[in-house]
Amino acid sequence: MIQERIHGGEEPTDFAIFYRVNALSRTIEESLILTGLPYTIVGATEFYGRREIKDLLAYLRLSINPTDDHTLLRILNVPRRGIGPKTAETLVRRAKEEGRPLLESLRELPKKAIGPAASRGVEELVKVLVEAGRLAGQSIAQTLAYVVDTTDYLAYLGPLTEPEAVDRRENVEELLRAVVEFEASGGDPSTAGFLERVALLNDSEIRIEHLWPSPQLRVSTELPTSCSVPYDVASPALARGELLAMAAQDLGVVAGRTT
Repeated sequence: MIQERIHGGEEPTDFAIFYRVNALSRTIEESLILTGLPYTIVGATEFYGRREIKDLLAYLRLSINPTDDHTLLRILNVPRRGIGPKTAETLVRRAKEEGRPLLESLRELPKKAIGPAASRGVEELVKVLVEAGRLAGQSIAQTLAYVVDTTDYLAYLGPLTEPEAVDRRENVEELLRAVVEFEASGGDPSTAGFLERVALLNDSEIRIEHLWPSPQLRVSTELPTSCSVPYDVASPALARGELLAMAAQDLGVVAGRTT
């Protein structure tokens, strides 16, 4: 509906997609990108730019590219495993002096090279990454689930009594769903294939002005009140480029002007 009306001459700013649950923005964002509809996120960060998503994607990258030191530094102490900034500097300096990738250096790190807590943390991290590397050739979903469970990542996000922690947990669950969907979609089911797809969806180049000009459709978690919404029509929200018959309270609404 939206795509047809925009092609018919209406402006993207004549439409907005509102949704209640942060994690649901993934399907909306992917649909809009794949159909070429310009949009802007209001009141939230784009799905693949969220901290917990970037953390877990880092583990996936390392499962197929263990020499990526930049990515390893991101999750060196995520979740917290006793490796503080000074210890991280020591580890990086040691790897550079040895002329080896950081993970390779960590695998042969003498126990007395750093403090006991940090040493245990390094040992745990190496075990996780070695096993993730083994699983990566079998199943992306298994690899991701293993990392989440073994690192106790959900607990790291905070208790269920905190709304932000609940949101972040739902984002992790949505990432797992995205992986399962990808593996079931045919084509290249590899970890590298999934990461390439994420990179394409998240590529800032498609958002530069000459490719994705203003004005843009609004995607927002800030649900309007009946007195504040400037749109005249509301429909069930987009998913994968089509309007699906879903309850508005579950996914959101697509709003559009009638004049």
